[in-house]
Amino acid sequence: MEWFFERYERLLRKAVLLVLANKQDRLNALSVTEVKERLELETRFEGRRWHIQGIDAVSGLGIKEGLDWMTRQI
Repeated sequence: MEWFFERYERLLRKAVLLVLANKQDRLNALSVTEVKERLELETRFEGRRWHIQGIDAVSGLGIKEGLDWMTRQI
């Protein structure tokens, strides 16, 4: 992931980022906090608009909330 952020840093300055942390129904899934920490979102996107939403794609839990957030951003 490091190369992605470095290469596209200028392009991403004004980008809005929504991270969907899927599989939240699984016991072994990373929590939303763990995903946020591993992706270093607070550091990499400091001063930018981003949101991380825990979801379960099978049941649909959290998907609407994440997309609602994105809709309000654009």
